[in-house]
Amino acid sequence: MNKVTEHNLKQLAENLERLLIKYSVKDDAAKALLRSLSELLQSAKNGTLKDNVDDVPGRMSFTERGLSQYRELEEAYALFKLTVTFGDFSQF
Repeated sequence: MNKVTEHNLKQLAENLERLLIKYSVKDDAAKALLRSLSELLQSAKNGTLKDNVDDVPGRMSFTERGLSQYRELEEAYALFKLTVTFGDFSQF
């Protein structure tokens, strides 16, 4: 797998955060997910995330709390989760 760059990870985190804020206005599940991901998103944005994350909060928000209706949000979450779970942070 290609190494994750801080820039790419930051972009993924910023995009996911932007979408969560957008949908938080009308959906409490998005607001709750934003709160539960806030520390992880901040670490990704400021470059302090150095190791893979085993447990990224939020999977159930899409299947049980209805966030799967927002396709762009679900895709942004999936990309971010895959990156922080399986990305190669060894160059940082």
